[in-house]
Amino acid sequence: MELWRIVLILSGIVVLSGFFYCLHFLLLRWESKGYIYYLKNKAGSGGTTCLMELQKIVEPQVVHVYEFKTEQPGKADRERDGTTDTAVP
Repeated sequence: MELWRIVLILSGIVVLSGFFYCLHFLLLRWESKGYIYYLKNKAGSGGTTCLMELQKIVEPQVVHVYEFKTEQPGKADRERDGTTDTAVP
C-alpha cells in the first residue's frame, strides 16, 4: 500500500475512536441527568416504563409515584407461629 493510504486509515481510526469516546461521555452525562438509561441505571421491566418516560416529555407537570410495600422483618414468622406481639416493629 502507498503511504497516504496508511496515513488515511490510521487517521480514520483515530477520528472514529475520538467520536465514540465523545458519544460515550455524552450518553453518561445524559444518564446522570435522568434522560436515558445507559450503563449504571437499568430500565425497569415492561413497556410501561417507556410510556411513562414519554409522558414526562409530553406532560412534565404530572408526576407518577411508585409505592413499594415493605414487609416488616419477622412478620411472616410471627403470623406462622400465631403470636401477635405488637411491641416488635
